[in-house]
Amino acid sequence: MVDELVDMLLICAAEVQQLHAQRGWSAETELSFAEQLWFDPYRTELDEEFKQQRAKNDWQSDIARQFATWLNSRLSYKTTLSDFSDAEFQEWNRLLAKKLLLLKDDLDSSH
Repeated sequence: MVDELVDMLLICAAEVQQLHAQRGWSAETELSFAEQLWFDPYRTELDEEFKQQRAKNDWQSDIARQFATWLNSRLSYKTTLSDFSDAEFQEWNRLLAKKLLLLKDDLDSSH
């Protein structure tokens, strides 16, 4: 189920990333900087520092960590059957980080 959730997250992110006409929109949001780097790739056309930060790709690990934290907190809130801890956090983090890396590799090879 988590794998499917990660896939849905990546599909939604891809849709947001296609907003070329609205490039730069993330600068006026409360998104974390890693989320801005992920969701607003066309901002690189307007902001050289943003472009350099996005090229570093270290934001991907931040996104995976944020997702894992969010998922753990949502699952812990919704259920009393068990507590979700470091083991689950590491698994959620690993799943998204792996898919982000595969997605990056696909994009790099297509250019």
